[in-house]
Amino acid sequence: MISIPIMCTAVYTSIDFYYNSKSAENSLFIWGDSQTMRGIDLAVLKDKTNKTIYSAARHGAGVYDFLVFVDKVPANSDVLIGISKLVQIRRKEMDRNLSGISLSALKSLQENNYSWDEIFQIIKKNRKQKKLFLTNTNMFEYADSIVIGQPIQRFENLYKSVPSYLAEKQSLYMEGIKKLKNKNCRINLIDFPYHNLLHGIENDSPIKKHTDAFFEKIQIEADCESLDSLNIKVDKQVMHDLTHLNCYGAEQVSLFIGEKIKKHKRTAFCITNGK
Repeated sequence: MISIPIMCTAVYTSIDFYYNSKSAENSLFIWGDSQTMRGIDLAVLKDKTNKTIYSAARHGAGVYDFLVFVDKVPANSDVLIGISKLVQIRRKEMDRNLSGISLSALKSLQENNYSWDEIFQIIKKNRKQKKLFLTNTNMFEYADSIVIGQPIQRFENLYKSVPSYLAEKQSLYMEGIKKLKNKNCRINLIDFPYHNLLHGIENDSPIKKHTDAFFEKIQIEADCESLDSLNIKVDKQVMHDLTHLNCYGAEQVSLFIGEKIKKHKRTAFCITNGK
Protein backbone atom coordinates (compact mmCIF):
# COMPACT_ATOMS: atom_id res chain seq x y z
CA MET A 1 0.00 0.00 0.00
CA ILE A 2 2.91 2.31 0.71
CA SER A 3 4.94 1.34 -2.33
CA ILE A 4 2.17 2.02 -4.88
CA PRO A 5 1.89 5.80 -4.16
CA ILE A 6 5.69 6.04 -4.09
CA MET A 7 5.95 4.31 -7.46
CA CYS A 8 3.19 6.49 -8.96
CA THR A 9 4.92 9.63 -7.72
CA ALA A 10 8.25 8.46 -9.12
CA VAL A 11 6.73 7.70 -12.52
CA TYR A 12 4.88 11.04 -12.60
CA THR A 13 8.05 12.93 -11.66
CA SER A 14 10.12 11.07 -14.23
CA ILE A 15 7.67 11.82 -17.04
CA ASP A 16 7.54 15.46 -15.96
CA PHE A 17 11.34 15.66 -16.07
CA TYR A 18 11.45 14.01 -19.49
CA TYR A 19 8.83 16.35 -20.94
CA ASN A 20 9.61 19.64 -19.24
CA SER A 21 13.26 19.81 -18.17
CA LYS A 22 14.89 22.45 -20.39
CA SER A 23 18.17 24.32 -20.49
CA ALA A 24 18.43 28.08 -19.98
CA GLU A 25 21.33 28.35 -22.41
CA ASN A 26 20.40 30.41 -25.48
CA SER A 27 16.68 29.86 -24.76
CA LEU A 28 13.63 32.06 -24.34
CA PHE A 29 10.71 30.90 -22.18
CA ILE A 30 7.26 32.38 -22.89
CA TRP A 31 4.09 32.34 -20.79
CA GLY A 32 0.65 33.83 -21.37
CA ASP A 33 -2.92 33.05 -22.35
CA SER A 34 -4.35 32.93 -25.87
CA GLN A 35 -3.41 36.55 -26.58
CA THR A 36 0.26 35.58 -26.18
CA MET A 37 -0.13 32.19 -27.85
CA ARG A 38 -1.74 33.74 -30.94
CA GLY A 39 0.19 37.00 -30.77
CA ILE A 40 3.75 35.67 -31.04
CA ASP A 41 4.94 33.68 -34.03
CA LEU A 42 7.53 31.33 -32.52
CA ALA A 43 9.19 30.60 -35.86
CA VAL A 44 9.68 34.30 -36.62
CA LEU A 45 10.96 34.98 -33.10
CA LYS A 46 13.39 32.07 -33.30
CA ASP A 47 14.79 33.28 -36.64
CA LYS A 48 15.14 36.82 -35.28
CA THR A 49 16.84 35.93 -32.00
CA ASN A 50 18.63 32.66 -32.88
CA LYS A 51 17.30 31.30 -29.60
CA THR A 52 15.41 28.11 -28.81
CA ILE A 53 11.86 29.20 -28.00
CA TYR A 54 9.83 27.33 -25.38
CA SER A 55 6.26 28.55 -24.99
CA ALA A 56 3.83 27.62 -22.22
CA ALA A 57 1.22 30.07 -23.54
CA ARG A 58 -2.19 28.42 -23.91
CA HIS A 59 -5.82 29.30 -24.43
CA GLY A 60 -7.34 29.95 -21.01
CA ALA A 61 -4.06 29.73 -19.09
CA GLY A 62 -4.42 31.10 -15.58
CA VAL A 63 -2.54 31.85 -12.41
CA TYR A 64 -1.96 28.21 -11.44
CA ASP A 65 -0.49 27.55 -14.89
CA PHE A 66 1.76 30.57 -14.42
CA LEU A 67 3.05 29.37 -11.05
CA VAL A 68 3.84 25.93 -12.52
CA PHE A 69 5.67 27.66 -15.38
CA VAL A 70 7.69 29.64 -12.83
CA ASP A 71 8.70 26.39 -11.12
CA LYS A 72 9.79 24.79 -14.41
CA VAL A 73 11.80 27.69 -15.82
CA PRO A 74 15.50 27.12 -15.04
CA ALA A 75 17.55 29.75 -13.25
CA ASN A 76 19.25 32.48 -15.30
CA SER A 77 16.67 32.20 -18.11
CA ASP A 78 15.31 34.82 -20.47
CA VAL A 79 11.52 34.96 -20.09
CA LEU A 80 8.70 36.79 -21.85
CA ILE A 81 5.43 37.02 -19.93
CA GLY A 82 1.99 38.20 -20.99
CA ILE A 83 -0.26 38.67 -17.94
CA SER A 84 -3.24 39.95 -19.91
CA LYS A 85 -6.19 41.88 -18.52
CA LEU A 86 -8.53 39.00 -19.30
CA VAL A 87 -6.31 36.52 -17.47
CA GLN A 88 -6.66 38.68 -14.37
CA ILE A 89 -10.43 39.12 -14.44
CA ARG A 90 -11.45 35.69 -15.75
CA ARG A 91 -13.41 33.67 -13.17
CA LYS A 92 -11.18 31.21 -11.33
CA GLU A 93 -13.14 28.16 -12.45
CA MET A 94 -12.63 29.22 -16.10
CA ASP A 95 -8.82 29.10 -15.89
CA ARG A 96 -7.13 26.25 -17.76
CA ASN A 97 -5.29 24.84 -14.71
CA LEU A 98 -3.71 22.10 -16.80
CA SER A 99 0.07 22.31 -16.45
CA GLY A 100 0.83 19.37 -14.18
CA ILE A 101 0.96 19.11 -10.40
CA SER A 102 3.14 21.51 -8.44
CA LEU A 103 2.91 21.33 -4.66
CA SER A 104 4.43 24.79 -4.25
CA ALA A 105 1.90 26.28 -6.70
CA LEU A 106 -0.99 24.56 -4.92
CA LYS A 107 0.31 25.86 -1.58
CA SER A 108 0.36 29.41 -2.97
CA LEU A 109 -3.26 29.06 -4.12
CA GLN A 110 -4.32 27.77 -0.70
CA GLU A 111 -2.63 30.75 0.97
CA ASN A 112 -4.56 33.11 -1.31
CA ASN A 113 -8.13 31.99 -0.56
CA TYR A 114 -8.48 29.12 -3.02
CA SER A 115 -10.77 26.58 -1.41
CA TRP A 116 -9.76 22.96 -0.85
CA ASP A 117 -12.42 21.97 -3.37
CA GLU A 118 -10.88 24.28 -6.00
CA ILE A 119 -7.45 22.82 -5.26
CA PHE A 120 -8.77 19.25 -5.45
CA GLN A 121 -10.33 19.97 -8.85
CA ILE A 122 -6.94 21.18 -10.13
CA ILE A 123 -5.21 18.03 -8.87
CA LYS A 124 -7.92 15.89 -10.47
CA LYS A 125 -7.42 17.58 -13.85
CA ASN A 126 -3.66 16.96 -13.73
CA ARG A 127 -3.53 13.26 -12.91
CA LYS A 128 -1.86 12.64 -16.28
CA GLN A 129 1.39 14.49 -16.97
CA LYS A 130 1.56 16.62 -20.13
CA LYS A 131 4.11 18.60 -22.07
CA LEU A 132 4.24 22.17 -20.78
CA PHE A 133 6.40 23.75 -23.47
CA LEU A 134 5.66 24.11 -27.16
CA THR A 135 8.24 24.98 -29.81
CA ASN A 136 5.75 25.83 -32.56
CA THR A 137 2.19 27.10 -32.70
CA ASN A 138 -0.36 27.92 -35.39
CA MET A 139 -1.34 31.50 -36.02
CA PHE A 140 -4.80 32.75 -36.93
CA GLU A 141 -4.99 33.17 -40.71
CA TYR A 142 -5.19 36.59 -42.29
CA ALA A 143 -8.56 38.04 -43.32
CA ASP A 144 -9.65 41.56 -44.28
CA SER A 145 -12.34 41.60 -41.60
CA ILE A 146 -12.43 40.33 -38.05
CA VAL A 147 -14.36 37.39 -36.66
CA ILE A 148 -16.98 38.30 -34.05
CA GLY A 149 -16.98 34.98 -32.22
CA GLN A 150 -18.44 36.26 -28.96
CA PRO A 151 -20.97 39.03 -28.40
CA ILE A 152 -19.64 42.35 -27.17
CA GLN A 153 -22.10 42.06 -24.29
CA ARG A 154 -19.85 39.35 -22.82
CA PHE A 155 -17.07 41.90 -22.40
CA GLU A 156 -19.50 44.43 -21.00
CA ASN A 157 -20.46 41.88 -18.34
CA LEU A 158 -16.81 41.07 -17.60
CA TYR A 159 -15.93 44.72 -17.16
CA LYS A 160 -19.05 45.74 -15.27
CA SER A 161 -17.52 45.57 -11.79
CA VAL A 162 -14.24 44.70 -10.05
CA PRO A 163 -14.12 40.92 -9.34
CA SER A 164 -13.77 39.98 -5.68
CA TYR A 165 -10.80 37.75 -6.54
CA LEU A 166 -8.86 40.28 -8.63
CA ALA A 167 -6.46 41.34 -5.86
CA GLU A 168 -5.79 37.69 -4.93
CA LYS A 169 -4.99 36.76 -8.53
CA GLN A 170 -2.74 39.78 -8.95
CA SER A 171 -0.94 38.90 -5.73
CA LEU A 172 -0.23 35.40 -7.05
CA TYR A 173 1.07 36.74 -10.36
CA MET A 174 3.32 39.12 -8.45
CA GLU A 175 4.57 36.20 -6.35
CA GLY A 176 5.54 34.41 -9.56
CA ILE A 177 7.39 37.47 -10.87
CA LYS A 178 9.34 37.68 -7.61
CA LYS A 179 10.27 33.98 -7.83
CA LEU A 180 11.59 34.45 -11.38
CA LYS A 181 13.56 37.45 -10.19
CA ASN A 182 15.04 35.38 -7.34
CA LYS A 183 16.08 32.79 -9.95
CA ASN A 184 18.04 35.57 -11.67
CA CYS A 185 15.85 35.44 -14.77
CA ARG A 186 15.78 38.34 -17.21
CA ILE A 187 12.08 39.22 -17.29
CA ASN A 188 10.37 40.87 -20.25
CA LEU A 189 6.67 41.72 -20.17
CA ILE A 190 4.14 42.13 -22.96
CA ASP A 191 0.67 43.66 -23.08
CA PHE A 192 -1.48 42.88 -26.13
CA PRO A 193 -4.31 45.06 -27.47
CA TYR A 194 -8.05 44.68 -27.74
CA HIS A 195 -9.89 45.61 -30.91
CA ASN A 196 -10.99 49.23 -31.08
CA LEU A 197 -14.61 48.13 -30.51
CA LEU A 198 -13.72 47.21 -26.92
CA HIS A 199 -11.76 50.32 -25.95
CA GLY A 200 -14.81 52.21 -24.74
CA ILE A 201 -15.95 49.28 -22.59
CA GLU A 202 -12.53 48.98 -20.99
CA ASN A 203 -11.96 52.70 -20.50
CA ASP A 204 -15.33 53.19 -18.79
CA SER A 205 -14.84 50.22 -16.45
CA PRO A 206 -13.74 50.56 -12.79
CA ILE A 207 -11.41 47.61 -13.50
CA LYS A 208 -9.06 49.55 -15.79
CA LYS A 209 -7.31 51.50 -13.04
CA HIS A 210 -6.54 48.21 -11.26
CA THR A 211 -5.09 46.45 -14.32
CA ASP A 212 -3.13 49.55 -15.38
CA ALA A 213 -1.67 49.93 -11.89
CA PHE A 214 -0.77 46.24 -11.80
CA PHE A 215 1.11 46.43 -15.10
CA GLU A 216 3.13 49.32 -13.69
CA LYS A 217 3.88 47.37 -10.50
CA ILE A 218 5.15 44.28 -12.28
CA GLN A 219 7.33 46.45 -14.52
CA ILE A 220 9.02 47.77 -11.39
CA GLU A 221 9.29 44.33 -9.77
CA ALA A 222 10.75 42.84 -12.96
CA ASP A 223 13.34 45.64 -13.18
CA CYS A 224 12.21 46.57 -16.69
CA GLU A 225 14.58 49.18 -18.04
CA SER A 226 12.07 50.72 -20.43
CA LEU A 227 8.53 50.61 -21.78
CA ASP A 228 8.67 50.12 -25.54
CA SER A 229 5.50 50.57 -27.59
CA LEU A 230 4.69 49.21 -31.01
CA ASN A 231 1.76 50.73 -32.85
CA ILE A 232 0.86 48.17 -35.51
CA LYS A 233 -1.75 50.29 -37.24
CA VAL A 234 -1.26 49.58 -40.93
CA ASP A 235 -3.35 49.37 -44.09
CA LYS A 236 -3.82 45.63 -43.53
CA GLN A 237 -6.03 44.11 -40.83
CA VAL A 238 -3.94 42.97 -37.83
CA MET A 239 -6.70 41.54 -35.61
CA HIS A 240 -8.32 38.11 -35.99
CA ASP A 241 -11.14 38.88 -33.56
CA LEU A 242 -11.82 41.27 -30.68
CA THR A 243 -8.85 40.13 -28.56
CA HIS A 244 -6.38 38.21 -30.78
CA LEU A 245 -3.94 39.20 -33.50
CA ASN A 246 -3.93 37.43 -36.84
CA CYS A 247 -0.78 35.99 -38.43
CA TYR A 248 0.19 39.35 -39.94
CA GLY A 249 -0.13 41.18 -36.64
CA ALA A 250 1.75 38.40 -34.84
CA GLU A 251 4.58 38.62 -37.36
CA GLN A 252 4.98 42.36 -36.78
CA VAL A 253 4.99 41.87 -33.01
CA SER A 254 7.49 39.00 -33.19
CA LEU A 255 9.93 40.97 -35.34
CA PHE A 256 9.68 43.92 -32.97
CA ILE A 257 10.19 41.82 -29.83
CA GLY A 258 13.01 39.83 -31.40
CA GLU A 259 14.96 42.98 -32.18
CA LYS A 260 14.57 44.24 -28.60
CA ILE A 261 15.46 40.93 -26.96
CA LYS A 262 18.66 40.73 -29.03
CA LYS A 263 19.78 43.84 -27.16
CA HIS A 264 19.47 41.91 -23.85
CA LYS A 265 17.29 44.48 -22.13
CA ARG A 266 14.63 43.99 -19.50
CA THR A 267 11.72 45.56 -21.31
CA ALA A 268 7.97 45.88 -21.02
CA PHE A 269 6.40 45.79 -24.48
CA CYS A 270 3.11 47.59 -24.98
CA ILE A 271 1.51 46.53 -28.26
CA THR A 272 -1.27 48.70 -29.67
CA ASN A 273 -3.36 48.61 -32.82
CA GLY A 274 -3.72 52.33 -33.32
CA LYS A 275 -6.10 53.27 -30.55
